[in-house]
Order: sequence, then structure tokens, then C-alpha cells
Amino acid sequence: MGQVLPNVKFIAVQGINTLNVNTKAAFPIGNDYYTFIDAARQYGKKSKVYIMLGGNSLSLTKEQFVDGYRTFLHSVKELYPDATIYLQSMMPVTVNVQQVYPTVSNEIINEYNLAIRELAREEKVYFVDVAVSVMDSEGRLPLEASPADGMHFGSAYYEMWLEYLRRHTAD
Repeated sequence: MGQVLPNVKFIAVQGINTLNVNTKAAFPIGNDYYTFIDAARQYGKKSKVYIMLGGNSLSLTKEQFVDGYRTFLHSVKELYPDATIYLQSMMPVTVNVQQVYPTVSNEIINEYNLAIRELAREEKVYFVDVAVSVMDSEGRLPLEASPADGMHFGSAYYEMWLEYLRRHTAD
């Protein structure tokens, strides 16, 4: 993504959920690992912050998910009090996802996306339904997008996601 968005800083890592995002030192910078907030602090002030959490949180109850997300969001707001914050929906999965991730389904993702939308409303930040950028007419991730595990997709779908953000977020 660095070549596509050279002026953007990304803080991304696998295995983060809404309960450990504030405490897990998993974000590498140089030879050290930082929590999300400490890693973000390394990048200085930002005018926009885009957040996507969720896929690794689907084993949590919806209450745990929302409580952890809210705590994290408060940390982000404290770090970036003047930034425009966007909470992004979780992405859909393919019809075959349960072969690899038995507890994951679009029905659960849709429920959690409603919770993210409500959290954004309560916290007065933006919600962006990026899921629609990659879903098929059935509301699922197309099989060809993620033949390996039904959840993770390649660069063509990241491009669709990015283009959606460009067209659906405030300047």
C-alpha cells in the first residue's frame, strides 16, 4: 500500500482484536514493537484516522466487542482530538469461509457492523460501509477474491476498497 498511498501511514497487524488493541505490543517500528497508540504517536499529528477492527474479534461477545472498540476509540480521540475519524465496516467473507474459520459468517459480520455503525453514531464519528466495495450481489465476498481461506483477499480488492474510501469520505 505504500506505493499506492505514499503519504499515508499504516498501522496494521494480524491478530489484533478490540480487547487487545490498546495493550498488545504487536506493531513493529524498526526493531521494537508498540501498542497501536504508541505506534500512532510515532507518526505525529494526523487530520484523518481510518479504523477497521473486527475480523479477529468475532469470537468475542458483541458486548465485549463494542466495549473494547469504544475504549480504543476513546484512546484514538485523545491522541488525535482534532482529527476526523472514520470507523470502517468489517469486510464480508465468502460462502466457503467456514471451511477455514468455522465461527465466521456474513450474518455475524453484519450484526457486528450494525454495532460499529451505532458506536460511530454514539461517539459522533463517521461510519463508512466499505463492505459494499467488495461484496457480490448476495452480500458476500466473491469466491475468486479469497479462494484460500474465504476471508483475506488480494491487491485488486484492496484497490476497490481504497477507491470506495476516496469517493465516500469527507475531504
